[in-house]
Amino acid sequence: RNHLKSVPMRKICLPGTHDSGAYTLSPRAVPGNTLPDWICRIVNNKYLECFTGPLTAVGVSWSVTQGIDILEQLNDGVRYFDMRVALVDGHFHLVHTFLGPRLEPIIVEIAMFLAENDSEVLLLDFNHMYGMETPAAHEKFQHLIRKHLGDFMAGPDVGLEVTYGELMLQRKQVIAFYIPCPHCPEAIDDAVAVDFWPCTDMWVQSPWPRSPSVNDLLPKLQVISKENSKRTTFFVLQAIVTPA
Repeated sequence: RNHLKSVPMRKICLPGTHDSGAYTLSPRAVPGNTLPDWICRIVNNKYLECFTGPLTAVGVSWSVTQGIDILEQLNDGVRYFDMRVALVDGHFHLVHTFLGPRLEPIIVEIAMFLAENDSEVLLLDFNHMYGMETPAAHEKFQHLIRKHLGDFMAGPDVGLEVTYGELMLQRKQVIAFYIPCPHCPEAIDDAVAVDFWPCTDMWVQSPWPRSPSVNDLLPKLQVISKENSKRTTFFVLQAIVTPA
């Protein structure tokens, strides 16, 4: 790792996962996600389950994107995590159309991993926030993350050119990108000033190739990668096929 100490973190290629928390999903649809609210109401109606159950099962299987949980991903070398968050019945969950695992136990596992591996740096990308239309919901979310990861978090004040070595000297191991609900943009103002990084194009870019096949995806990735040499931000290369 010595040869990386002078390299800006944004220039270090880190393996990541897409919809990192979608390794286990329940049949409960999340309003405001990829399904219209009226469909969610039908899917979540227990009296219609005998009719909707088979279709919901197909939807759940299509929405699962990972075969292993977050801790296993960490142990396998994943260092960028794409986390879509919903507040449901007073608890934060990771989601992908359907309701996934509780967030807090996962954050606790991440904190334990960092404490045991003090030379590792993680990028946590909290995005697509659902059921969080009030400042209070965002304050609750920020408190949860800071409670377990606050000591590890490097805020945006370190700058986009912060190196791996500088983070190690400061004993910081987490860069957390965070985009609030569009209905409540003010919820992020104080947060990003301290320890969360804005999830905007000025800080991190994550172009979606919108490719239905591998043959369509590969040339797009080549173009996107070539353009990346001109960027001065963090960058996420989404090598993801999206079926039409």
